[in-house]
Amino acid sequence: MTNYDITVIGGGIVGVSTALTLKKRFPDAGVLLIEKENRFAAHQTGHNSGVIHAGVYYAPGSLKAAFCRQGSRDTLSFCKEHQIPCRQCGKLLVATTPVEHTRMQALKQRCIQNRIQVFELDRQELARMEPHIQGQGALLVPATGICDFVAVTQKMAALFSVQGGQILTGHPVTHLVETRDQVTVHTRSRIVSTRYLVVCAGLMADRLAKMMHIDIDFSIIPFRGEYFQLPAHRSDIVSRLIYPIPDPDLPFLGVHLTPRSTETSPWGPTQYWDLPEKDTAGSTPGSRIWRRCSVSPASGKSRAGTCCPESKNRKTLSGNPDIWHGSENTAHL
Repeated sequence: MTNYDITVIGGGIVGVSTALTLKKRFPDAGVLLIEKENRFAAHQTGHNSGVIHAGVYYAPGSLKAAFCRQGSRDTLSFCKEHQIPCRQCGKLLVATTPVEHTRMQALKQRCIQNRIQVFELDRQELARMEPHIQGQGALLVPATGICDFVAVTQKMAALFSVQGGQILTGHPVTHLVETRDQVTVHTRSRIVSTRYLVVCAGLMADRLAKMMHIDIDFSIIPFRGEYFQLPAHRSDIVSRLIYPIPDPDLPFLGVHLTPRSTETSPWGPTQYWDLPEKDTAGSTPGSRIWRRCSVSPASGKSRAGTCCPESKNRKTLSGNPDIWHGSENTAHL
């Protein structure tokens, strides 16, 4: 059995960045990073829109708002330092109905309160900026960007290794035993002991907490999102991220269009509750999640089609699955 000072479980961007930060902060400590897959960023980190958010949606003064602003700056700086492709293309939040236009005004005020640069566009200004997008108006947020989060995670893992961090990939955790002085981590083929354990396990976080016999009041409820690719000859249909005005009745930001310079543009994600499969078996939605699931997932596609009519050409699109997960605090339903 090998001994470590700190062990981090999870090879997504949260786990890898946590391991790298701990190794930098405690260079003499033995730090181990465990990932169940044979590669990093194999799940949610590698299956999303690659958006560097500016912090538009978060409550002013909240930690989420502060973390998002700082995270945006740090991500752009990291990509520039390590020559990872990224682009601050900006984002348009497009209102297509009078109700959405009213909600848009509230989002504008939130941007101002969060010290995020924002510009309001009328119908004509929107049409000049993005000819293929239709709406009653829009908010332009220049700070939003896109990058390759898989490449970011892989670079962080390489830096962690160079600084002396140890990595175990292809090692699913099967058992955890905590005593007064250490935690013993069992994988399918290894046993290690560690003074401190940090769990950054995404969809599996609640199950690992239960392995530690921690009395948690939440469960991870997975949703499946499907992305579609516009045909190659339409990859330049937009030059900025195109988002709808969020619907407060849904826990998602909505179907959006992401510009790409070297590949076809993805359009999505839709949202479906992911029926129990390999990694999601055992997740049982509570009443709040059931209410949200009662909303037709097609509504997102419809709104995207209203904003960008050319995206309705479904025959030319191909699927690209994603997993989005949210936690539901069942104690407060």
